[in-house]
Amino acid sequence: MDEHRFYRLELLARRRYSKSWVERGMIWLYDVSSLCGTSFVRPLLILVVFMLLFGFGYWASTHKPNELVAALNPLPFRSLDTNFVDALRFSVENTVQPMSVWKHNLKEISSRDAWVVGFLNEENALRYLLVRLIATLQSLIAVTLLFLAALGGKRRFQMSS
Repeated sequence: MDEHRFYRLELLARRRYSKSWVERGMIWLYDVSSLCGTSFVRPLLILVVFMLLFGFGYWASTHKPNELVAALNPLPFRSLDTNFVDALRFSVENTVQPMSVWKHNLKEISSRDAWVVGFLNEENALRYLLVRLIATLQSLIAVTLLFLAALGGKRRFQMSS
């Protein structure tokens, strides 16, 4: 475990004295997201937070601003909006099946996924593309965080010789 701490401190020192802002930024992101590859729990927690944030974003994008405030106002005192559950399911699907938004054929989606058909709305081409690009960003973040979690797990349970 000491070599892992040493590796992390070495990267942090490198970040401190680096002249390249790109290198400093990448090391900072690596440290924030997984403690420089020494934590497997942190990337998983961040992944869950991102799933919730993207789910909320997908849900919020289907409301006008005044409707959104009204929908959020009495939240603790009423049942959860079914559209929010559908948006969260869409977010989880983008995490578990990366790039799945590009596989959607809206004519073959079941009636159970009517929210997805309405959300993707092929008739508005710009919105359709924008939603797909945002979902792609979510997939890339999810794959990266899962990779960092696997790397942290490998380092955590690595047998030292």
